[in-house]
Amino acid sequence: MGEVVGDGVPRAGAARRGRLPIGCADGPVLHLGAGGVRLRVTGAIEQLDAGRPLRATACGAPIALPAAPLTVRAEAEPWRLDHVRLRSPAPAGAPAPAGGGRVLDAGDDGRGARHGVRVAVDGPSWLVLGESYDRGWRATCDGRSLGEPVALQGYANGWPIERGCRSVDFDFAPNRVLLAADALSLAACLALLVLLVARRPRAPAASLAPLRDARPTRWPPGRALAAGVVAAVVLGFVFALRAGVVLGPLTFLVLWRGIAPRTLALAAGGALLVAAPVLHLAVGLPDHGYETNYAVDRIAEHWVAVGAVWALGLALWLTLAPALNRARGRAAAAPRSAP
Repeated sequence: MGEVVGDGVPRAGAARRGRLPIGCADGPVLHLGAGGVRLRVTGAIEQLDAGRPLRATACGAPIALPAAPLTVRAEAEPWRLDHVRLRSPAPAGAPAPAGGGRVLDAGDDGRGARHGVRVAVDGPSWLVLGESYDRGWRATCDGRSLGEPVALQGYANGWPIERGCRSVDFDFAPNRVLLAADALSLAACLALLVLLVARRPRAPAASLAPLRDARPTRWPPGRALAAGVVAAVVLGFVFALRAGVVLGPLTFLVLWRGIAPRTLALAAGGALLVAAPVLHLAVGLPDHGYETNYAVDRIAEHWVAVGAVWALGLALWLTLAPALNRARGRAAAAPRSAP
């Protein structure tokens, strides 16, 4: 606030230049577990007026911290701490650290892998992979496995290494299972294709006439509730828990009130042909193809598509179930020839 003016209020000026007159008593508090450190804010008035960051340093003598996990936090107001650095001098008489290293060659980036990395390590160091932390990452040094990573720098994967490490490879271990599953799926698809070509049908082909519209049938409340619970569990696992919370009660309502499959199919078509494109155009196209917030911006389209899939699946089930029941009834009633 630079000045206060008004009827009957004397004009009070404020300095626009010089050092900030802020002492330890008025500075922020950095909480270290159950204790805390008061900080002194230093800087110029021009910095504060321009919205530039100010520097804060600890007041008083250093404090001892326990050799255990410790939560470091600060209040959100009136000060907001951003970069916090804790420094601790080496014990008296301790030898100077002889670690560190450098990357000579970043290697080649692959799909879930980085190979051919060359490093020079002078002593105990941390090998860091700048990918979002995941315990599935694995690293090898000169062919020797370094095991699971630990989280470093708030997001990255890190492994402790020793002097002499030269050649490093990174791999995302779960990809091995994925590739094996893809190979198995490919073999199964090829086998089914061969079976389809080689098989000679011995019975007349099934009729391709359109199925009759299933008549709306109201389920008893207890049976509809049980189906809704099953739908909530299955769809919550497939899509998300919040999807199951919504689609489970909707399934109960559809079955209990006897909503026709045709109505469900039309609603799904409207959602996919009208609602989803409108939402897509309303959000607009991203400025860049690598926009990281793309999925979040279009989350509404996702849930519209999930609802459409649910409606189509339920409509298909309500249409086919009566036809299958009738076919089973005819098969059971048909006379069987004696052996």
